[in-house]
Amino acid sequence: MIRTAFDSDDLDALMSVAGVSQFLFTYTDLFPANSQYEEYLHEAQKRGSQDVILIDRALGDPTGKATIADVEAGAMTADELPAWFEDRDGIEYLTVYCDQSNLAACEIAYPRPHWRWLADLDGQWYLPGFRALHRPALLQVASAAETGVDCDASLIFNDNWHPAKG
Repeated sequence: MIRTAFDSDDLDALMSVAGVSQFLFTYTDLFPANSQYEEYLHEAQKRGSQDVILIDRALGDPTGKATIADVEAGAMTADELPAWFEDRDGIEYLTVYCDQSNLAACEIAYPRPHWRWLADLDGQWYLPGFRALHRPALLQVASAAETGVDCDASLIFNDNWHPAKG
């Protein structure tokens, strides 16, 4: 079953799509205290989203709950991945977000098993080297300009990545 997610650094815009998709993704550094994240998560779940997944863009992780490493210009580098994974040893669903141009560098820097979320905003739902509509685990397919709200949209192909609760 293909599931959906929206991501944004605009918390109000992201909350406006709560319930439209199963997952909301945002940046952990936007929550200076864990209690603020918990309140946001509770509100998103009340509106119908399964979870709010946090992204680490190398600006700090005050919640300690980021499970996605953002590897792109202005965020993490591929070389930072081994230490990032080591700091999160034992945490489930650790995921690397990157685009095709830096995927190889990420794979070389951290070759051990992990989930992949790839940005591909050219309209393709297939990436060479991956099984169409199955892998990578997540694929970002629409920009904020295409969604009509200050959020990008992704498809989640792998049922084992954050499986449905209940």
